[in-house]
Amino acid sequence: MEYSLSQFTDTVPDSDRSLLDRSSPPAHMTPDQEYWRKYGYVVVENLIPHDLIDRYCERFVQDTLSVGKIGYLSPTPYLEVDEIKNLCLYPPLLEKMRELIGHEMAMHLNLTNWKSTQRNWHQDDYLNPMGVNAHYAGVWFALDYIHPDAGPFEFVPGSHRWDVCRMEKVLSALPPEVRHDPDWPWHAEKILNPLYDEEIIRQGARPVTWCGKKGDVLIWHAWLLHRGSFPKDPEILRPTIITHYSSVNHRPDMPIIAEYSSYNPPAKYFVFDRPSEAELTNAQGAPSNSDSELPVSEPSITNSTQNSNSMVLF
Repeated sequence: MEYSLSQFTDTVPDSDRSLLDRSSPPAHMTPDQEYWRKYGYVVVENLIPHDLIDRYCERFVQDTLSVGKIGYLSPTPYLEVDEIKNLCLYPPLLEKMRELIGHEMAMHLNLTNWKSTQRNWHQDDYLNPMGVNAHYAGVWFALDYIHPDAGPFEFVPGSHRWDVCRMEKVLSALPPEVRHDPDWPWHAEKILNPLYDEEIIRQGARPVTWCGKKGDVLIWHAWLLHRGSFPKDPEILRPTIITHYSSVNHRPDMPIIAEYSSYNPPAKYFVFDRPSEAELTNAQGAPSNSDSELPVSEPSITNSTQNSNSMVLF
């Protein structure tokens, strides 16, 4: 069957968008807000203190690499690992996301593998309930230098202004037997990826890859088209943690929110009733190599905003 991308997308009305995504921009914007509105991502160099990174990496190696895993099996290891909360709820990062999204944000997903999953082109918001509408952000934390051969994070600047892919429309095109499979997004890629390849050409867009260094973060929009590229050298580890956040006001499907009081004011994260890491490890019986998301290669052109800690790439 032949498909078109328009079969799977919607145009979101202004009333459902965050302020920076609406057709008329706010009267006064910071440099990062202007860049976010235009390109759908912002990189902040050296934002995360190295001591927070070192403490997390020490815990990560102890919990995973030293026992034959390449990442936590749980999608929410922050529920057990305070080093993740210290790192991913760092107040200046949450302040930056509030500047870009316009709402208080809470953490709900960690992708911890130190190797790329080679996930293909997608917008994160099509994995969410429809009402989220990009009151959401992903953050790529570089825990050390990211080698360009390790499987770079690749994205299409400005693609957050394209129409939005919707879960319900994609599921309707999948065979009934895979619609309830937790891995249905991998099946969906077989349909969506060639359509996005065509759309990139049609839009005259230019994908960009990014390699961060220790302490850098890349924050991206929920509608930004991105993927994890194929590693040229699969033996190279890619030290990162990828974390997703949603507005505390836009996730009725995740009603339990906890506060992390080590920071003042307390940071927030969503709470889920899930098996512990030990239970998942025992159930699996053997280390797994599946569970990450994005990747990274070198930026093309770099421009600095007025904020000396902030770098933007295009």
